[in-house]
Amino acid sequence: MLHLFFRAKKIEAVAYIRKGVLPPPEVKIISPEPNKEFNTDTITVTVSAKDTGGGIDEIRLYHNGKVIGEDQRAVKIVPKGSEVIKTYNVTLVDGINTLRATAFSKDRTESNPYELLVKLSAPQKKVSFYVFTVGINRYKNPALNLNYAEPDAKAIAEFFKKKGKGLFKKVETIEIYNEKATKEMIVSKLKELQNTNLLLTQRGWIFL
Repeated sequence: MLHLFFRAKKIEAVAYIRKGVLPPPEVKIISPEPNKEFNTDTITVTVSAKDTGGGIDEIRLYHNGKVIGEDQRAVKIVPKGSEVIKTYNVTLVDGINTLRATAFSKDRTESNPYELLVKLSAPQKKVSFYVFTVGINRYKNPALNLNYAEPDAKAIAEFFKKKGKGLFKKVETIEIYNEKATKEMIVSKLKELQNTNLLLTQRGWIFL
């Protein structure tokens, strides 16, 4: 018969003390509030760092993982006793934005991070964009024929179809090419545009 014997050994807890290391500051984002929703993309973020004995050497704010540099943003530092308050102007992106703050003691010991989420809800786009392009390559007089008028006009229409989606409520193109580009047709389409309830502050024409 096999007998197994185990001797229990008492394991003493070893306290790890960081000798000579100054404690880091206590950092907190005091505004905005967590999970707040904004409809403007530029906000002010206020960070507080409290000295817990190691001093305050630096405060950092990260937006979506990227540190906000003092040379790139408007930053104000207000000492207040054992507390330093720092403000940043932050440009949000559509949807969820992550803000994370940390601080360092005088010997560069980093604090526990403070993190919160805010949301940017883009305002509803109320402006519609109309593109009217006319391109004529083929004329009754063959001597007047062109090579690039039609493809250039189509390229402009396609450009605004793609790029205008994020800027306008609706992008609508009116395209007339070659034989269909008669005086009557062009005037008719312009009259249609007059009935779109648009407030025209500027009219621009591009001739290709």
